[in-house]
Amino acid sequence: MVKLINIQSDTQYNRHELFTQQSVKIIVLILICYKQIYCYENSKNGTCSYFAIVHYKLCKYQQTGWRRRTENKKTSWGKIAWNLSQLAFSGDSALQELADVLTSVTEQVKDLKHDHEFASDKAINVYISKNEKLDFGIDETVTFIARNTDYLDSQMHDYIVNINKRLENLDQNVNENRKQLEYLTFTRQKQNDKFLDTLSQYEHMVAQVDMCIALLQGIFANEQFIQVDRVKIITRKIFAATMLIGGIEMKELLETTESANYTDTRVQKYILEAFNNLRKQFVDHKNSDIAYDAEQQKQYEDQKHQLDGELLIFKKDIAELIYNLSVAEEKIRQIKDDIESNKQDQEFYKKEKEFIINGNQIEEKWKAKIIQEYNNQLLSIEKAMNLISQPDFWARNDQIKLNN
Repeated sequence: MVKLINIQSDTQYNRHELFTQQSVKIIVLILICYKQIYCYENSKNGTCSYFAIVHYKLCKYQQTGWRRRTENKKTSWGKIAWNLSQLAFSGDSALQELADVLTSVTEQVKDLKHDHEFASDKAINVYISKNEKLDFGIDETVTFIARNTDYLDSQMHDYIVNINKRLENLDQNVNENRKQLEYLTFTRQKQNDKFLDTLSQYEHMVAQVDMCIALLQGIFANEQFIQVDRVKIITRKIFAATMLIGGIEMKELLETTESANYTDTRVQKYILEAFNNLRKQFVDHKNSDIAYDAEQQKQYEDQKHQLDGELLIFKKDIAELIYNLSVAEEKIRQIKDDIESNKQDQEFYKKEKEFIINGNQIEEKWKAKIIQEYNNQLLSIEKAMNLISQPDFWARNDQIKLNN
């Protein structure tokens, strides 16, 4: 039996494949040559071994450039073909030897076919595995892009809108707070200005009343009634001032000073008591206004403190929202970068998938082509086996004489 050839590399694999194809052709050539000789067995030109014709054809074939003789004899297939061509000169029967050769060749072709199928299936499985990984990668990118795009369009969008609305409301609250404080301060300033004006008038009227009391005391003590007219003038001024301020009734005192008999001691006493009461009213009103202004000031400060406290809360909320907004925007930027990166990965996977699919298709076509070649060789060997199995194939003597 012919020793099987091991496939060590793609180059060696192709070389052996070439030997297989050529050897099958040689064997078939042997059988065809014999059949041709057998058909002309009655020729008068002489006979020679049909293997001698094959020997001649092999020598001619190698001279045309297929292999050098010495190189051909070094290969398994070359030895098979060469030995077959030498069988005729040995005088031995070639039937069993030829049958053994065909059986050996059949086994080697089947082994090569199996090796090629195994190698091709292995390569195709690698393509399939890579394709599945690429499909998985594409599915992952599609899922990631869809999920995060939906997340940005729904949750993050609503979150950003909500923050901006809250910031807008807080800005309005801050503006309203400052307006309230501004109005409160303006109102308080007007109140205080009015208070200071009234206080000044009270102090002035008290001084005027004190002046009247001093004049009256001098008039009554020295009986210098010439100063009475001055008292009347001052009293009229005080009365006019009280009319502007309000809250003090001194019309009776004014009428008394205008028509009283200043020489009457009872009238003198009444007028002095009336001015002292008037002074007391001015002082009481003054003190009351001071207390009221102090209360107004306290209310203002309390309201201002409350507004300032609310402002601090608003500003704290604004600062927190601005921080949250910056974090959200950074997160959105990162997600968008990740989406873009996944899109690029997806494009890469798709291009790689096209390359893998093309490679797989080429491998499958190549496998089908080579397997068909091997099947054709096996079919040729089968025909050769059928040929030598015919009863009349070896009916004649191995030697046929031919003309030189």
